[in-house]
Amino acid sequence: MQWGVQCTAQIVITGGDDEVQPRQAMIFRGVGKITRLEKESLCPDLDYYYQKCAWVDRRVALEWADTTMAEFTQRVKAREDWDGGGWTLSQDNLDAQVQPKYRQVLRDMEIDSYLLPPGYTDDTQAVDGGVGALSKQYVGEEMDKWLDDDANMDKWESNELTASDRRILLSHWFSAAMKRVFEKRIHHKCFRRVGGLLTIDGSDTEGISMDGLTKAQVAELLKLEPVAEPVDVDGAEVDVGGEGGGG
Repeated sequence: MQWGVQCTAQIVITGGDDEVQPRQAMIFRGVGKITRLEKESLCPDLDYYYQKCAWVDRRVALEWADTTMAEFTQRVKAREDWDGGGWTLSQDNLDAQVQPKYRQVLRDMEIDSYLLPPGYTDDTQAVDGGVGALSKQYVGEEMDKWLDDDANMDKWESNELTASDRRILLSHWFSAAMKRVFEKRIHHKCFRRVGGLLTIDGSDTEGISMDGLTKAQVAELLKLEPVAEPVDVDGAEVDVGGEGGGG
């Protein structure tokens, strides 16, 4: 999910509890030559990567797999309730995601890289099914709260904020936004909306919703009986459009 040319948010979530979520990441524009003060001021809850266009290219994808996903898998495997199973990572079929070396790194961590056909992420990924757009909305709300302070507004309007200042602010706003997503269990509801929590036997279809289809049409698609109304997220917010990018 990109925010102009400032950065890309690398949102990766599971449908489970927030305590076993991967660390979220941000890719900032640049080469990563930042001051010690900035390093200490960035939100410690996130991982950070740098690329000239603030995008996930082949190098960043490998760094992210070796760092963010490695930490996640190690943390989960250290839990007493780990059942010994692996993971499936649904991705967008971007250039960085189809590289053999990248996929092998994930495979070595027991992560199966599942590449979706182009144009289907809005219907099949929880990030594109609501989490991405809501996190962007929440970042905007965090920014508005910061601007409520007259001193901050003056800095904004006079262009006093440096690139370092903006990176620091964005890191804290994005972290706060994702905390709201998890606290409201929006990630879980969006997984359910796109069918990500469908059971093997085809039961538990409550909340599955596909844009442009009625309940009956969804049920026919699944070859099941119609189910109750879809689960909502913050009113009608679950029906927002998709976001591009990895995740």
